[in-house]
Amino acid sequence: MNKKIIKTIGSGVILAIIVGLGWSLVNKDGEKQDRGQKRSFDTVVIEEEIRESEPVVRKAKPKEISWQIREWVVASKVLVGEAEVLSISDEKLEGLAKDLGIDWSTKDEGIEGLIVFSGGEDEKELVVDMENKNISFAKMVFDINDENNRISKEKIENKFFELVGKVVDRESVVIEKISYKKLVYPRWIDSSSQNAEALEIKANYNVNKLKVRGYEWETVKMIMGVDGEVLKLELNWPMVMGEAGQEFEVKSFNEVQSLALDEFLVLSIEGDEEYELGMDQEKVEEIQIFEVELAYIYNSNDGLLVPYLLFSGQAKSGEMEVDVLLGLKAIK
Repeated sequence: MNKKIIKTIGSGVILAIIVGLGWSLVNKDGEKQDRGQKRSFDTVVIEEEIRESEPVVRKAKPKEISWQIREWVVASKVLVGEAEVLSISDEKLEGLAKDLGIDWSTKDEGIEGLIVFSGGEDEKELVVDMENKNISFAKMVFDINDENNRISKEKIENKFFELVGKVVDRESVVIEKISYKKLVYPRWIDSSSQNAEALEIKANYNVNKLKVRGYEWETVKMIMGVDGEVLKLELNWPMVMGEAGQEFEVKSFNEVQSLALDEFLVLSIEGDEEYELGMDQEKVEEIQIFEVELAYIYNSNDGLLVPYLLFSGQAKSGEMEVDVLLGLKAIK
């Protein structure tokens, strides 16, 4: 039995603010404008907005790309519109809290949103940020029995869908990746299945049959102990395309190959324990691209679902192999 004690860094309000940075669904400047005034969906106007749309955070650029694909099959056109966030009722939130072992009656109204907390021995905390439209949950103190009570990956996946289905349409959620983790305080890092203490599930929503994600994060993330105990949850409100908008042509393979490297963004770099505990994680050598996908990235600066081509590949960081995800604005 391994006992892990996770200490909070400040109050639940701070936790809500941190999570909210990734998914502030309406930017502050936008709120000062009249939200009743519909954005003009003139093709030229929207095309200019997409081209000017920049990541919420500054992203690294690749230094070299090696294309291991010769062609791809993605849609030749993509619909662009403004994001509309779906609401989650108090009844659904209360049901989620109950499943997480939180007493809803202990709720406290905080400045940054509704904070629900329980001061039990395991120090569970649930933060519902009504302004930035997200939920974060953490169990601060927990035991993981990694010998006798391990459950299958399939059961953990089922439990994930059962839990998120309390507040969102589970059919709209698609799992991107399930990976084994262990705690090297204060971080969860990749692990072998034999040494794992938890599993991390990353998932995204679908909009118009394309996934929607942030520049640095998936829309839903859960860490669950190998015994099935939920240790951490970050869930952003789901969204749909609120305006029909316009269709735009997607860049072709030949057009992408001819672009300058500065057009691409390094969205993520993931490696093993040695890499994740290293100090210099931004330097990678030649990136070999093996897969491509058309998706939306939600940019909280402008409220648009911006179409991106996502390129999955591998590279070396020193002597270590890492997985790399590149992003490129998709419209011509």
